[in-house]
Amino acid sequence: PADPLVRQQPRPAPRPDAPVRQVPTPATEGFEVVPDPLPFTPPIDVVGTGTGSVAVDPPKPSPLFVQPGIDPRYAADFQPGYPSEERRAGREGRVVLRVLIGADGRVKQVERVTATSDAFYRATLDRALTKWRFRPATRDGVAVEAWKTMNLSFVLEN
Repeated sequence: PADPLVRQQPRPAPRPDAPVRQVPTPATEGFEVVPDPLPFTPPIDVVGTGTGSVAVDPPKPSPLFVQPGIDPRYAADFQPGYPSEERRAGREGRVVLRVLIGADGRVKQVERVTATSDAFYRATLDRALTKWRFRPATRDGVAVEAWKTMNLSFVLEN
C-alpha cells in the first residue's frame, strides 16, 4: 500500500503540440448489414430444477415396420393351376410378381415383373386376385398397405 504521508504527484497535462493517436476505423462502404438468419433464442429453464438447462425430448425411435407375410390358413391356395397348354407342351416356367397387399391382407394390385409365358402369368394373376391372403404389413403395430415380391415356379411332375 502507498504511504498515506507521501503526497502523490499530479499527472502532468499532455503537451499541446503532442501528436494525437488515430485509431483506424473499418470501412463500411460497399458492405451491407444483414440480420442473422438464425436469431438467438435464450435457453428455457426447466421448471423446478433451477439448472438453467434446456428440456430436450429423447430422440424418437424410427417406426417399427414389419413386412407382410403369407397367411398360413391360406398357404395351400398359393400355387396356381398348371396351364393346360403349357402342360401339353411339356414346358416349365417361373413367374415373379409385385403384389400390393391391403391393410386387410387382400391383394389390391398386381404388377408383372417377369414371366416365362403369358399363360403362366394369367394363371398366377387369377389365383393372386381370388385366393391369396396375407398377414398385412404393420407400422408400429398398425396394419398398412405394402408391396411384396412373389416368386412362383411351375414344375412338371412325372
